[in-house]
Amino acid sequence: MWKGDDIAEETGRQRARFRYELRECVLCGKPATDRHHRDGNTANNDPPNVQILCRRCHMIVDGRMDNLKQFQGARDVEMACSVS
Repeated sequence: MWKGDDIAEETGRQRARFRYELRECVLCGKPATDRHHRDGNTANNDPPNVQILCRRCHMIVDGRMDNLKQFQGARDVEMACSVS
């Protein structure tokens, strides 16, 4: 029942977890927690496409850190307006 690259997104992530051992983050050297698919295709588990990253670096690379900062900034403004 091998599906090759015709797999669900989570299956690609599971394959990466099985194939790539966590060590230190390739960007900052801290203990790694995540495997990042550089091209966004979780079925592509070729070594050049998978980066071993800590959570913070993964969020920066994915753009989630910027989204979080924008959300927190908006929430801070909202809180300041409700206090006034």
